[in-house]
Amino acid sequence: MSRSLARAPRLGTDARYRLIRKISEDEVGSVWTAEDVAFGRLVTIRVIAESLRSHGRFTELFASTTEQLLHPVSMDGALRPRISHPSAAGVLHFDLGSSTSPAFVVMEQIEGEPLATLLSRQGRLEAEVAVRITIAVARAVHAAHEVGVVHGAVNPATLLIDSARAVKVFDFGVAAAYGPILAERDTELSPYLAPELLAGGRPTSRSDTFAVGAVLYAMLTGWPSREGGLGDTPIRRVFSDVPGSIAHPCSRALAQDPDARPASLEDFASKLSQASSMGRLSKGGSSRRASPGGPVHRPGPSIEQGKEEPPLFARRGNETVTNFIDPVRVEASLRKLVRDREARADKTDSAPGSLSPRSPRRSSADRPSGPENPDPDESDDRPPADGPDDSRADD
Repeated sequence: MSRSLARAPRLGTDARYRLIRKISEDEVGSVWTAEDVAFGRLVTIRVIAESLRSHGRFTELFASTTEQLLHPVSMDGALRPRISHPSAAGVLHFDLGSSTSPAFVVMEQIEGEPLATLLSRQGRLEAEVAVRITIAVARAVHAAHEVGVVHGAVNPATLLIDSARAVKVFDFGVAAAYGPILAERDTELSPYLAPELLAGGRPTSRSDTFAVGAVLYAMLTGWPSREGGLGDTPIRRVFSDVPGSIAHPCSRALAQDPDARPASLEDFASKLSQASSMGRLSKGGSSRRASPGGPVHRPGPSIEQGKEEPPLFARRGNETVTNFIDPVRVEASLRKLVRDREARADKTDSAPGSLSPRSPRRSSADRPSGPENPDPDESDDRPPADGPDDSRADD
């Protein structure tokens, strides 16, 4: 054993878990690859920040939700199955912590980097990749719902993407404990919390649906749906390359009214899967936005040492990727995009098409009841009253 591993910090009353490598760190705490010394195996551990552990409500919520995962017995004494899905990280053990040691959750070994890190580095993802990740996440969380477990705080920081672009959802049990606490604060998690949670409600399957929809929105646009500057602006009004068959289900999931969201995450995943199987993801074009200087292909690290290959997740040409947690910069950029688009439209309208003068526009009273040249994108791009909406179907 190396001297560095021997001196590595340990967790547990019997120092059973040796921390080896930090995977990520966020406002909830840190995620580590660790060794379970008792069984000689690698595991992944979520260490909870002291500011959360010492919160009066956290210990009670944490104990009840995690106990439900490890000992899934219903009120009538019947044994319920545990969460079973390849994209759901299994929970092995938990510790409530104390004044001298942190609270933590032990999970099966999972590898990769948080989706939050990927988005901040590379911006928007291709629609096909975003949909594939979302389907896996939705079905993993739905599997938890099937056994009576609500995640409570699905967001890019709780999703690990490995080198094969497979996704693992973690923080089952503990997220339902820290979600309501962080809902009281203005944090990076806020855009992924449903309105009813921000109003003080408890996590439900419908609030999980909102969170998964917000994750899809972030992957399609590069920033969160509610705090990131878009507000109620439909996706396709700014990013016309996002297919309507994807934008509309995403908007439904983000409805302010829980009853207006998909009935279940399996329904949401089925809609996305149907669009994917029909080949409708590429119809809206690439997620790479055109720019005067042409796209810039930035090489990314290859799995093999010393080799480089183009990244799977494309950036928007040679535009600077806006940090997806900076709402001020995002809103300013979006307003400029909309102004430029309107200016180009005005120039097109005012340009002389022929020697004959243009006929004056008719007033609304003189216009027929139906549009002369219906545009399915424009007609379907209006947001509903309960949340942002997009084109209901692809062109």
